[in-house]
Amino acid sequence: AVFMIPSKALSRSNKCCKEDEIYSRFMEQMRLRNINTLDVSSYFERSSNQQGLFFDIDIHLTKEGHSVLAEALIAELKQAGFL
Repeated sequence: AVFMIPSKALSRSNKCCKEDEIYSRFMEQMRLRNINTLDVSSYFERSSNQQGLFFDIDIHLTKEGHSVLAEALIAELKQAGFL
């Protein structure tokens, strides 16, 4: 299974993830190729602090961002039958 982290720029603007065209295209291409995907976008969208999910100086996730990602991955892996 694969996943993609949504856009930092859109998260920093509280616009994650409905406007993330790259994320949407990636997910669609994975579906077309029948590749198991873990869709973490709804977890990023639900975050009350999207602006705090990424560090200011680079594209890496903060502690809060990692917590959101971990929650998403655990839930998605359970739903997909991997856990």
